[in-house]
Amino acid sequence: MNRFISAAHRAALALVLAASFVQAAPIEITVMTRNLYVGASLAPIFGASDFSQIPGAVSAVVAAADATKPAERMAAIAKEIELRQPHVVGLQESSLWEVLDPASGLGFQPLFGGAFHEQLVNNPLLPNYSVHALALNVSNALPGADGRIYRLTDFDAILVRDDVLVLPGEETKQFAAAVPILLPDSPADDDTDPEQVVLKRSYGYVDIQIDGLKTRVFNTHLESIVGPVNHAQGLELAAAINASPLLAIALGDFNTTTDIGTTGVYGTMTIGANLVDAWDNLKDLNLEPGLTWRDDPLLNDIPDVDFSLRLDYVFHAKSFQTLSAEVFGNVDDGIPPLFPSDHAGVVATLLIPEPGSPLLIVLGLAGAGLARRRGLTPKA
Repeated sequence: MNRFISAAHRAALALVLAASFVQAAPIEITVMTRNLYVGASLAPIFGASDFSQIPGAVSAVVAAADATKPAERMAAIAKEIELRQPHVVGLQESSLWEVLDPASGLGFQPLFGGAFHEQLVNNPLLPNYSVHALALNVSNALPGADGRIYRLTDFDAILVRDDVLVLPGEETKQFAAAVPILLPDSPADDDTDPEQVVLKRSYGYVDIQIDGLKTRVFNTHLESIVGPVNHAQGLELAAAINASPLLAIALGDFNTTTDIGTTGVYGTMTIGANLVDAWDNLKDLNLEPGLTWRDDPLLNDIPDVDFSLRLDYVFHAKSFQTLSAEVFGNVDDGIPPLFPSDHAGVVATLLIPEPGSPLLIVLGLAGAGLARRRGLTPKA
């Protein structure tokens, strides 16, 4: 596991135990982001040049998704969550695959165990989580080679632990910027115009309260294939974060890397929205790069499978202090021979003193002293 507990965390806990004169205790919140992976690349469908190619492409994609064992992967991810017990989890690519058999007289029936977020909260390991800010991105149905109709619906969602107070007013919103995909039109249609599928993305947030601390937790999955759309969505998200009346935490698959700095969404989050990258905030003492994405397939039977990019982040307001950060799911802890997802997850524990607490001053002095003794420069 790529895990680091900061010196400031240990100092904070020691101070809480030793300094009885401090009445206002610091507040900790643990948050996680997890891309669940839809289960297959949709490129064969999007690459069809004639409608006659669509049914075969659809069946191939569904078979590929089936081969990644979605229900078993969700069970593995439920174990990841149960082990770490985060207060809040941001989920991306929480997919629902369905099939309609016209001869059955029934409506669409779920495949692969149903919607991924529902599988997680219905898992016996996670009886203490509920779904919030369920954001619909896109839902489309196309015929398969077997004469049945297949539908894929993509959601993002936030899971909240039941001992966390959820405040009224959670919201979801689709981004204005989206990517249109043109598919060959069916001969049964009256016109000859291509069918347009719009790949929409969204963000959602939930306001929570832990031990008197109110915070707004955002979750998102930004565009991956068109850079300008990714950037426009990042700007819209940053505007929503800046408008938040509460301290903000932003979770998600941002499809951006630190390499492009201030010109990309990473810069939009860290400068435009004035947030801190939790993993980067600890990088002085963490020798791991924190990579979170690898290409298909999910096979992990090859030693040292490369995770090549860092796309998944926990961002937080500067009033929080990053106590610990972990990247998980990028080693052989999946369901052999599969990884739980093509992404790793990120979990971070953050701390903030209660308003007016003298611990804020004590922690600042202690943290600076520890940094000087270790030859480090504390981050803002």
